[in-house]
Amino acid sequence: MGFQFIHTADLHLGRPFSGIKDSSIASKLIESTFKTFERIIELAIENRVAFLLIAGDIYDTKDKSLKAQLTFQKGMRRLEAENIDVYVVTGNHDPANKWTAELDIPPNVHLFGHGKPKSFPVIKDGVHIASICGWSYPKEEVKEDVASQFSPDPKAPYNIALLHCNCGSSAEYENYAPCTPTELLGAGFDYWALGHIHKRNVISDKNPWIVYPGNPQGINPKETGAKGCYLVEVGQNGSTRLEFLETDYVRWHAEEISMADISRIEEFMGRIHSIIDAIRPGNDKSAVVRFTLVDHTDLHSKLAREGNLQGILEDLRSDELRESNIVWVEDIIDKTKPVIDLEERRKANDLTGDFLRLVDEYRNSPTKREDLLKELDELYMDRRGKKWIDRPNDATLLEWLDLVETVGLDFLL
Repeated sequence: MGFQFIHTADLHLGRPFSGIKDSSIASKLIESTFKTFERIIELAIENRVAFLLIAGDIYDTKDKSLKAQLTFQKGMRRLEAENIDVYVVTGNHDPANKWTAELDIPPNVHLFGHGKPKSFPVIKDGVHIASICGWSYPKEEVKEDVASQFSPDPKAPYNIALLHCNCGSSAEYENYAPCTPTELLGAGFDYWALGHIHKRNVISDKNPWIVYPGNPQGINPKETGAKGCYLVEVGQNGSTRLEFLETDYVRWHAEEISMADISRIEEFMGRIHSIIDAIRPGNDKSAVVRFTLVDHTDLHSKLAREGNLQGILEDLRSDELRESNIVWVEDIIDKTKPVIDLEERRKANDLTGDFLRLVDEYRNSPTKREDLLKELDELYMDRRGKKWIDRPNDATLLEWLDLVETVGLDFLL
């Protein structure tokens, strides 16, 4: 028989949003993870799915709250009333040794253990429609390849693997439970339901499907664009079709503004307000936006003056507090440059010319940049410092050199 299921992951219920400290908006953002979860439950009921898959990180280890646990329990009970089963594995943020058992889990919730991967048969109306093989994290850091231990149920008409892992060694995420697409393609499953990578990605779009739904609610400025889950339809012949369903209540945006043709602050404010109006969501949803200002402009000195951008930021935020569907300006990053012929200034036989030529030496020499990084290692390798900051890579150092050039010119000119 054909059936449908929803695949979601990385709920991080109750997690604070990175970099948002203003109490007037922070609580609204934290609440969005709960609203997003409730929307997933509603979608499961509306689409009459056979079951729901959650591929790890329901909670966030550091910020797990009783409210988060109660919200999860209520959602599971709603699905129980609709005869919808839920299959759950834990991840690095909610491993088995951190899982709080204060509240009873309804019988429709099947939580996989952390021994050998285990399969659950899915029975609907007396028919075995699928089997789900899963494995949960026993601790926060899992370095071994767990996917290699998965095996499909030979009696199942459709086999699903449920795992929180880093498939393909994405450098942006911890390399936990590492595996390769080639390995998963040959494992004998029909669908790999993965979690851990917050960016939506269909690695393979044919049997076996290898799918990351991404997190259903963005939680930092890097997680821009629509967020949601996948509704998966399995046909009677075993065919698979995916539909992406949006679930986020707060959407992150990154907007770049060219300042090349802007010469007055009033024009700049008008441009910002027009962008805010364009991205303002409907209903009770909200947005968070980070603006980056680029290009050479006559306004550079005003924007660079201490306190000016902060004043603009506070003005924009105060306007938004009167709105129900807020567009919160998270930051305005100034990457503008003064209107100056750098090539000619670099040739000058004075202090400014010397400075510009020195920056260029580092920009054009990988060896000099590596020497510079070694000078900084005292900071990045310190046991206190490395807890909060990572050693910059070469691309980051090149960005810093551009900033150094601009700031240096501001002082020298």
